Amino acid sequence: MSLIRFSVSNPLIINLMLVLLMLLGVLSWHAMPQEMFPVVELDMARVTTVFEGASPEEVEQQVTLTIEEELDGMSDLDVMTSTSSEGLSTVTLKLKPGSNVEQFMRDLRGKLDQITDLPEEAEEPEEGESQET
Repeated sequence: MSLIRFSVSNPLIINLMLVLLMLLGVLSWHAMPQEMFPVVELDMARVTTVFEGASPEEVEQQVTLTIEEELDGMSDLDVMTSTSSEGLSTVTLKLKPGSNVEQFMRDLRGKLDQITDLPEEAEEPEEGESQET
C-alpha cells in the first residue's frame, strides 16, 4: 500500500501524527538555550581598497600585492587570501585560533598606515572584522 493511499484512507491518523510532530517541534524550540547577547568570536579581518577605473590586473599589481607584502608575516595571521576585481581589491586575513583580535586589528591599522606606494587614485585601505561563515 502506498503512502498516499494510506494517508487518504486514514486521515485521522495522519492529522494526529501532524499535531504530534508540531508539538514536538514547539517543545524542542522551548528547550533550546537562548542567550540575549551570544558570544560571537570574530576570527577574520578584511582589507578593502577601492581603485576606481582600474582593471583587475592593475588592481592586483599596484594595490593587492603591495598590501599582501606589507601584511605578510604578521603575528597571529594564519591564512591570507585576496581578490582583485575591476576597481576593487579585497584581502581577507584569517587569524590563528585564540588570537587577540583587538591587538591584531591595531597592528593591522599600523601596517596599513605604513603603506606609502599605493597609486594616488586609490582610496585608503579600509579594514573590518568578520567571522568565518
